[in-house]
Amino acid sequence: TVISVSFSPDGKRIVSGSLDYTLKVWDAESGQETLTLKGHSGPVWSVSFSPDGKRIASGSGDKTLKVWDAETGQETLTLKGHSAAVRSVSFSPDGRIVSGSADKTLKVWDARPLKRRDIAGLPELPGVDLAAFPPDVQQVFLDRCHEEMCPCGCKYNLADCRIKDSACGVSLKTLNDLVDQLNSEKITTGKAATTAIDQFFKAKAAEEE
Repeated sequence: TVISVSFSPDGKRIVSGSLDYTLKVWDAESGQETLTLKGHSGPVWSVSFSPDGKRIASGSGDKTLKVWDAETGQETLTLKGHSAAVRSVSFSPDGRIVSGSADKTLKVWDARPLKRRDIAGLPELPGVDLAAFPPDVQQVFLDRCHEEMCPCGCKYNLADCRIKDSACGVSLKTLNDLVDQLNSEKITTGKAATTAIDQFFKAKAAEEE
C-alpha cells in the first residue's frame, strides 16, 4: 500500500513511499518504475524531493529519516533522533530538512552534502586527530559524525557536540574509539571507511540495547 507521494521539482518524476518499507521512483509521463529504494525497517510515511531534484528524503516508522541519491537510488544519510515514527519530511529552499514525528516534535536537520574542498574549512574536532588519514577518509568520517547523535544526551550530533562542548568526554571517547578502529584496520579509502564506520556504529547500537 502506497502511503506517501511527491513530484520532483521538474514534474518528470514521482517518488512514492509504501507500507512495504520501500520507496519507488516513477517516470511521471510513462508511469514506468525507474528505481526501488530499500533501507528502512518500517513503513515509509513521507517522501520529498530536494529543490534541485538530486536528493530524496524519507521518513519512516523505524524512527529515522534517510536521504537518497535521486539518480542512483543510493542511500547517502541516515538521520536519527526521533523517538517515534517520522510522519512528515520536507526540504527547505536551501536544502535543509524538517521532520515531524509521532513523538510530538519537529526537528530541522542540516543534511546538505559536504564537498571535499570544504574539509579544510570545517571546524576542527577538539582532541580528535584526523591528519594521518587521506582526504576521502576524513570526508567520510566528518560526514558520519555530523549524522550520528552524541550518546551523552545533549541532542547534538557527535561533531557539533565536540565543537560546542570540547569538555564532553562521551563524544571524545566515541570519536577517538572510531579513529583507533580506522587505524587498526589500516583504512586508506573512503569506501573502506564507510564500511568500517557502519560496523562501528552498529556495534555501538548493539551495546546499548
